[in-house]
Amino acid sequence: MTDTAVRSFAWTIPADHPALAGHFPGDPLLPATAILDWLDQLATDAFGRGLADASTQAKFLRPARPGERLDAC
Repeated sequence: MTDTAVRSFAWTIPADHPALAGHFPGDPLLPATAILDWLDQLATDAFGRGLADASTQAKFLRPARPGERLDAC
């Protein structure tokens, strides 16, 4: 795969993810900081540098809930 190729990554939010505790009882959602942490790790693994090295903006269009698949590309 070349550097210009599009890479796609997916993650299914585990129901027991520690960030879900307290966010919110009876209607859990994954905090944005946990999503950004996941994206930072993906960037580090894939490209050898994390989000701190990039000019990055993020917009979350809907809540992320346990069992849902998150896609990054």
